[in-house]
Amino acid sequence: FPVTIKDADGTITLADGANVTGNVDNGTSSAAGTLVISGSSTISGTVGNSKALKSVTTGAASSTTNFSDIVKASSISVSSGSVNFAKSVTGNISFSDDGTITLADGANVTGNVDNGTSSAAGTLVISGSSTISGTVGNSKALKSVSTGAASSTTNFSDIVKASSISVSSGSVNFAGIVTGK
Repeated sequence: FPVTIKDADGTITLADGANVTGNVDNGTSSAAGTLVISGSSTISGTVGNSKALKSVTTGAASSTTNFSDIVKASSISVSSGSVNFAKSVTGNISFSDDGTITLADGANVTGNVDNGTSSAAGTLVISGSSTISGTVGNSKALKSVSTGAASSTTNFSDIVKASSISVSSGSVNFAGIVTGK
């Protein structure tokens, strides 16, 4: 079933174990609507495909969120859980705690991936060929970036800052300054 936010800046909250079989969309003329995922959930359709949502909050402690299709939101906040993106993401992603984001092969990020905490937090795992068009860890370094899966190519279009950057046997292209320990 599709869920559409219309004519207002509403909030949809999914409880732990609640899944959406269909799309979550914004039917207004501007970025509006908030999707809060409070536990482990799977969203099988697109999120913000017609018009980006204002925000998505996900990655609750000890939970896993699976997005099976594209996600578009002005801001995406990830807490201490795990968030898996099977397709591309458009929007700025920020870790509010020490969570993990995993991008599937072919999933790109059009936006920044940043750490909004006071210490190194957040793990970005890139499982195949992907492009990150914005900065990674610009405000505060991520805890870890893992990329370069066998027979894949990862492209970072801007700066990358992380306490740990691990590259496997694939190709990784950095277009900006890389800072790691």
